[in-house]
Amino acid sequence: MAEVGSQKWMEEASKEEVEAYLAEGRLRMVSVGMEGQAERARQAEMEVLRQEIASVGFAEVSTRLTWLASVCHRTMRANGFWTHFPAVAGETELGQLFQRMYLATKIALIHEEGSEALRCLRKDEGAARLQEELADTIIRCMDLGHLVAGDFGQVLVDKMNENTRRPYRHGGRAF
Repeated sequence: MAEVGSQKWMEEASKEEVEAYLAEGRLRMVSVGMEGQAERARQAEMEVLRQEIASVGFAEVSTRLTWLASVCHRTMRANGFWTHFPAVAGETELGQLFQRMYLATKIALIHEEGSEALRCLRKDEGAARLQEELADTIIRCMDLGHLVAGDFGQVLVDKMNENTRRPYRHGGRAF
């Protein structure tokens, strides 16, 4: 039989063989010129992911993620990162504008953490440092996500489930 992952192998392999290699994480389809086979393999991988998500139990995952978002938010609040949040947000037009500007600043800080992760990668500071910056990015996302949607874990689970049903590079994106 041909080398696993080669075009010849993709043509000869059964659907079950492709799914088994995908499920084991031993096969990734990124090759150009194999669109039909790659799409078949991608859909098989998405099905495996949907089954994994379902087998873990949405409610438990959602509850744990919501708890984690709450912990992130409470930690950030206790460490003084929410001391200037406008308390009058819903009361006046100016308060609503100030709240939106404050939230925009929080989104900029999430972006800053992502930029720090990129800097770690560009300066080759190592995997541990990169992971630390990615963790900071996630913490800031969870912090803001908890404020915006109290059940942020459910939002994350719903979005992940939705993403397993989206087409390859949906929206015409190059990467």
